[in-house]
Amino acid sequence: MKYKEIVNNILNNSMHGKIKGKTFRITAGTDAKELVRELNNAITDAGGFGIVNWTLAGEDSEYFINNACTQQFELTAKHMQKTLPAFDGFITIWSDNDLFAGQDLNPEKLKQYKALVMPVRDKLIIDSKPWVFMYYPSTSNAVNAQMSLKQYTEFWRQVSSLDYMKMKKSMMPLKELMEKTDSVRIVQTGTTDLSFSIKKQKAVICAGECNIPDGEVYIAPIKNSVNGFIQFNTDIEYAGIPYKNIRLEFKDGRVVRGTSEVNNDKFQKLLDSDKGARYTGEFALGVNPLITNCLKDLLFDEKINGSLHIALGKCYKDSPNGNNSQIHFDIVQIQTPEYGGGEIYFDNKLIRKDGKFIPKNLHALNKTGK
Repeated sequence: MKYKEIVNNILNNSMHGKIKGKTFRITAGTDAKELVRELNNAITDAGGFGIVNWTLAGEDSEYFINNACTQQFELTAKHMQKTLPAFDGFITIWSDNDLFAGQDLNPEKLKQYKALVMPVRDKLIIDSKPWVFMYYPSTSNAVNAQMSLKQYTEFWRQVSSLDYMKMKKSMMPLKELMEKTDSVRIVQTGTTDLSFSIKKQKAVICAGECNIPDGEVYIAPIKNSVNGFIQFNTDIEYAGIPYKNIRLEFKDGRVVRGTSEVNNDKFQKLLDSDKGARYTGEFALGVNPLITNCLKDLLFDEKINGSLHIALGKCYKDSPNGNNSQIHFDIVQIQTPEYGGGEIYFDNKLIRKDGKFIPKNLHALNKTGK
């Protein structure tokens, strides 16, 4: 099997190995047909049933969102309520050669779609059933990462085939340390000095259950505790809009000033999306051993070994801090020497310097390579 390890990760890790007698919805781009065929065959061999929903990725949703009326959005939500409960797991394999299609979305229509449709989706999938999201390699992904398609595809195969169950064990000491911590301080000389509390918050390990690739441990900051400033050093895209070198200043949890070197006008609108958009919903540390550079793809970049990211907007249900928003915007700072270094302190104790963990029980997370 060409994709044996990836299929095993999806079924045994993301779907928790519970396949027999279960029905799965596989949503995929047509470029991923070989992977989908192997995946569906494996589901059949394991006693399950897969239903494939082929999609043109961004082209499908963009036209609908821009042209549908309120009644059509409501019909979409009603259809989801009727059909999604029939599935026991959801597998999405995106293949899209237009990574910035979202730039053509009507902001007001998108806001309406999110308000009427997304809560239903979240309730029936995100909050209640096993699900996983991944990309299948495309030319645009490769160009964005400044690789040939052959190079990118091989990298994607390696990082998607990692033993995530083994990785999860090495991440456990970090989860335990975060849950014992009160104060966090992030420093990068000249660009960042940010502090906040994570006291009594729950930390969550991400090891291939919902994203492939994966490799992060996240926790929600106490909502009103964030103070200081942070400069992110990666190019990033949100809803099809590219942003660069985002800088945020916080006071009592709220962003009082935020800028982006590109599309700053759109970034200001994003910050003003709703009351929760200027507060944080997540702080996370990236630990994937194979992802060491910015690929301009958040699914990869938020897992960069030696990185951290902070999300503006909605917190996750499994690590709540009371913040709610229509957005959840992860922004990444890499702290390896090539990207300017940096320090992270837990309760005034240095726990990571220049992307490398200091405590001995976290040294396994410093290793790079398969």
